Amino acid sequence: MITAEEARKLSFESVNAQLKEYIDNSVTPAIQKAAQRGDFRTTVGLKEIKNYAIIGKEAIKVLTMAGFNAKHVYNSDQRDYENHLDIRWDKETC
Repeated sequence: MITAEEARKLSFESVNAQLKEYIDNSVTPAIQKAAQRGDFRTTVGLKEIKNYAIIGKEAIKVLTMAGFNAKHVYNSDQRDYENHLDIRWDKETC
C-alpha cells in the first residue's frame, strides 16, 4: 500500500510537471507574442488544464516572482465561462 507521504510526493511531482508544461507551452509564448506586438498584457487560458485551480495558483506565484502582475480570472454566467490568467508587465501594475 502507498503511504500518504508517497501520495503527496507523487501529487507534487505531477503538479510541478503540469506547471512546467503550462508555463513553457502556453504562458511564455503568449507573453513573447504580446510583447513583440508592443502590448503590456496578455491573457492565457486555463480551460484545457486538468488541475486549473492548482496550476493557476502556482503559475501566479512563478509569474509574480518573475516581476509580472498576474491574477487568475474565473467568471461564469449562464452563457459564458472564462478561466484564464491575466498577465501584465507595465510599470503601473507591477
